[in-house]
Amino acid sequence: MILNTAPIDPVTTVNNFQSSYVNISTMLQQGTGVPPGVKLLAPQDQPILDLDLPTDLRNAITAFQNSNPQAGSLTAIKYMRTTNGNPDIVVEDDRPLPDQNNLVTFSHTVSAVSVQSVNIVTHQIVATLAPDLSPLPGPISLDSPPGPGPVSAE
Repeated sequence: MILNTAPIDPVTTVNNFQSSYVNISTMLQQGTGVPPGVKLLAPQDQPILDLDLPTDLRNAITAFQNSNPQAGSLTAIKYMRTTNGNPDIVVEDDRPLPDQNNLVTFSHTVSAVSVQSVNIVTHQIVATLAPDLSPLPGPISLDSPPGPGPVSAE
């Protein structure tokens, strides 16, 4: 049996991401407040790559950097971890998302589902190819674990 699946259009996918994105930092400034149970941190206070990120997520970043010549200036600017669909750790400021030509996202989801329980944890990083920010330090080395950060993301 052959599966016939439609190819994923990257432009449509990026546009859908941009149109549905909600900036929690901006919600706070507008008086909406941070949803209960969400720890909101600024990237300046909590560098995203200092979080305890899943190895497979770091591997995806490295693979992207190795296969895309323009990724030399890749910079992680936003991070969110959700548990069962609810954000619990958000690292972002009020900057908008990069334009579609500079936006790159990485995500990693792990789930455990049974009739008794559900536990779905998703990590998502938003990065930019725009060179005006401090870039990521080249391909991530997996030989040494990331330095300890104040927040565990696994």
